[in-house]
Amino acid sequence: MIRRPFAVFIRPNGLELPKLADSAAYSLSVSDLRTLEAVARGEANSDAPAALVEAIRIRGGFEPYGGIRTAPKPPIDPSEAPETAMNDVLVLATPLVVMATAIGFEILDADGGVIVRVSADELAVLCEFRKGVAIIDVLDSLDPLTAPPAERIVALLGDLRTRGWVRPALKGGGGDATTILLQREGPRLGAGIQSTRAWLETLPAAENRNKVRVVPVNPNFGPMLSLGMMMARAKVDPDPAIRERFDFVPDWANQVVPALTSSDRPGIYLFSHYVWNHQTNLALIQRVKAHDERNLVVVGGPDAPKFPADVCAYLTVNPSVDVLVHGEGEDTFADLMRVLAAHDFDAPPNRARFAGVPGTSVRVDDEVTTGPSRDRVQDLDGLPSPYLAGLFDSWGIGGLKMAVVETNRGCPYGCTFCDWGSATMSRIRKFDLERVFEELEWCARNHVETIFLADANFGIFDRDVEITDKVIALKAQFGFPQVFATNYAKNTVKHLRQIVTKLADAGITCEGLLSLQTVDPDTLVAIRRSNIKTEKYFELADEFRVSDLPLCNDIMMGLPGSTLRSFLLDLQMTIERGAQARIHPTQLLVNSPMNEPAYREEHGIETLAPISDSWAPSDRPTVLPLVVATKSFTRDEYDQMERARRLYILSEHFGIFRYVSRLVRHRRAVHEIDFLVELDGAVADTPGRWPALDLLLGPLVDTLVPPGSWAWARDELRDALLAVFDVPDDSATATTLQVQHALWPSRDRSYPFTIELDHDYPAWYRQMATLRRGRDAAGWEADLPDLAAFAPARLTIDDPNGVAVSEMGHSVEQYRITDWELESAVSRPTLRAS
Repeated sequence: MIRRPFAVFIRPNGLELPKLADSAAYSLSVSDLRTLEAVARGEANSDAPAALVEAIRIRGGFEPYGGIRTAPKPPIDPSEAPETAMNDVLVLATPLVVMATAIGFEILDADGGVIVRVSADELAVLCEFRKGVAIIDVLDSLDPLTAPPAERIVALLGDLRTRGWVRPALKGGGGDATTILLQREGPRLGAGIQSTRAWLETLPAAENRNKVRVVPVNPNFGPMLSLGMMMARAKVDPDPAIRERFDFVPDWANQVVPALTSSDRPGIYLFSHYVWNHQTNLALIQRVKAHDERNLVVVGGPDAPKFPADVCAYLTVNPSVDVLVHGEGEDTFADLMRVLAAHDFDAPPNRARFAGVPGTSVRVDDEVTTGPSRDRVQDLDGLPSPYLAGLFDSWGIGGLKMAVVETNRGCPYGCTFCDWGSATMSRIRKFDLERVFEELEWCARNHVETIFLADANFGIFDRDVEITDKVIALKAQFGFPQVFATNYAKNTVKHLRQIVTKLADAGITCEGLLSLQTVDPDTLVAIRRSNIKTEKYFELADEFRVSDLPLCNDIMMGLPGSTLRSFLLDLQMTIERGAQARIHPTQLLVNSPMNEPAYREEHGIETLAPISDSWAPSDRPTVLPLVVATKSFTRDEYDQMERARRLYILSEHFGIFRYVSRLVRHRRAVHEIDFLVELDGAVADTPGRWPALDLLLGPLVDTLVPPGSWAWARDELRDALLAVFDVPDDSATATTLQVQHALWPSRDRSYPFTIELDHDYPAWYRQMATLRRGRDAAGWEADLPDLAAFAPARLTIDDPNGVAVSEMGHSVEQYRITDWELESAVSRPTLRAS
């Protein structure tokens, strides 16, 4: 017999047994499902594939079945179910964990009840709906000799559809998390693309028919500020030949394909490389050159290398790149356009023409030529705004969700891991305030939900309060923006209290993003950041907490000078301050001081892969140049950091163990991060004792869905608290587990719902947060009464943002700060716009 719980995953790519720490996932065929069904009933099956038998053994083996589970929930009354037609295109919510038992395959609810119980053949048919497909198409494809009756399949689909596990599919859509995200964002994205196309059709085609097209390429759709700035600068260049020869049509929805097919003439294609789009850009560059070798490819951005050896390597690995631009690109691009305007454009690019242009590198006949360095732009107001020049108008009202606005450039600090547009250790240069106001108004008029100010230290100047006031006035006039995000000043909170309070009072959600990175003194010295006072962060953290605003710390893992313990303490610090942590594995940025040869040698920096590995176009996932060992930590310690990072995200971001960990902290003085590491070790050291927790801490870290049922996870967590942490088995522990269980999102629950608590956990939790404010990592515990001393209370949980429907199934690597936050009296403030 199969020991229960025994999980089968339905994923967008099919059925599988989940992967374990030391073994891969096992893909299941229909025949395998039948074998599982027989084995679970205790029937001998000598024909079972050896690989399947072994896969079952290492996932728990066999033991006598210990009883009958609850009966499935009664089917939904047909009068309450949506009408189901045979040509309906439906999709099953995936990923989905189905439990293999002695009496069938069960889909369970959050309380351990059986939603439906199906046979192996019925489960195989349901799996066909993991991607959007019409009912009739599935039924027509089945073997009539072995398939379940059609009426049974239709009834199952109708029942699951009513309960939220099956839903109408998007056209050509599937049931994975990405499709669900597109379902939510699709209308806005579609409106932007449609608006762009309609706007382009209004342009005078005859006027531009003979011009060379300049194409800004954004692989993610939507306007990109850096490329817009370059185009705006070139359009106003004093040389009239540029406007006469070139067509600057801002087709921000192109993703290259329409741009390539819209003309039989070659064009100029602009790419701005960042760490998150570099690989995608390289693939698009290959398409540009394959379509027409006469196309000119110009590449810049923070991920375009500047050190001589890296420049040579880059242009060797990427022969399709014609011109590499270093640093601020506006004036450099204008110079390139003047060169182009003086020559014909009907042959493959003659790169020798660009040799020597300041701020560029080109490769000609296996020799790389780099022009003189170009000074940073001192008069920023001499650069025209793409917003005010109409270059972004094509996206249309309501099409653009987020817009990036600059109020200044530069950063006075010189942290070794950073390359702030190659403008670190520099004087901060400001854009004119009226220009900033006009750009903000453009965003508000066009109903942009989120404005992101691309400043390194917002709040460092007096005028930043004026900018905040302008944003508030625009929200009152237009209803937008709804979210305001930026990087706050690192060494002062002089103005930030005003900024945060004003935005909160105006109903604008402001994300407090603090680029903390670490508070470890040795690491701060190693990364040349010791001049930034960490106590300023703590002051601002308290300000955000008082204002009930979301606070997020950037934390870096694997910095030179850090250790495993210092990294764990950085994570614990974010918990103490009531913040979330966006934890970034340290990546060797190509233009950062950390990539200088002398620095790398000084700190013994070892990377997962050379930087050049991320430069080559590839269909495979890119292996990034992550720092995985230095003189202060080993590769094994790095792997332990990575495990702690994922545990932190699972518990603190997604809330899997958040509320339980607070109880353990108070009652047993075990820091939350140490609780997670110890719990993880205990589960790993006792395989089979807590199988639901084993799923949560193992394969479900990459597939965030219930481990069969949240009830099993709750019951196993209780057992682990008693056995590993010696937590009393009393009403306070039961209350905490009840709260934790209620705040795990589940598709089968109806929101809002209310639970009765023996003790007022929300009041206890709020008092704990108040006591922790402004204090060190310890010391508050003695002042907080035990939860058992609090009177009974109620807790209402709601899901106004559809978390249980749209946010489940992500990997921890796809997280956003608000993904699993249900609404309750203990919830964190979120970034959801009202």
